[in-house]
Amino acid sequence: EITMVAGVGLGTFYDYFDSKEALARACVHLRTKALLHALSRARPELGAYDLATGIAAAINRQVAIFEEAPREWRQHFLLERQKSDHKYYLSAYEAFVEAWRALIVGASDWPQDRPAAEPARLMFTLIYGMFAHVLMRGGPGLDFGALRRDLTRAALACL
Repeated sequence: EITMVAGVGLGTFYDYFDSKEALARACVHLRTKALLHALSRARPELGAYDLATGIAAAINRQVAIFEEAPREWRQHFLLERQKSDHKYYLSAYEAFVEAWRALIVGASDWPQDRPAAEPARLMFTLIYGMFAHVLMRGGPGLDFGALRRDLTRAALACL
């Protein structure tokens, strides 16, 4: 079924992947990279920004990605838990934390003498957890506007 949908032969599939699990891991990896890239692009595109603006922009970027394909992201979060290599999962987690740290310290109103590693870890954990929960729960009529608002409010309250 996979090769039929992809429009390739079975041999071609096995030239790239040794199993369906390898394909699943590759899909999770590529989606995770796309999400990380969107988060990392938010900071430079803002120019000068305050913390509230930076947090809102990062959350808006991620919500926009999830809003485009909620069913696919639901499957992403489910597959991530089943198929991801633990080492890769941890390195991706740290890359997201670093992107949040850079966003936080880049804010004009973040005190330069205040470390941002733990607040960044908190931001990623809060936001990732909320996205994963909402998308895995799924169902019609997901209110992405409310999700944006609630996540932004919670993130700023935590900081």
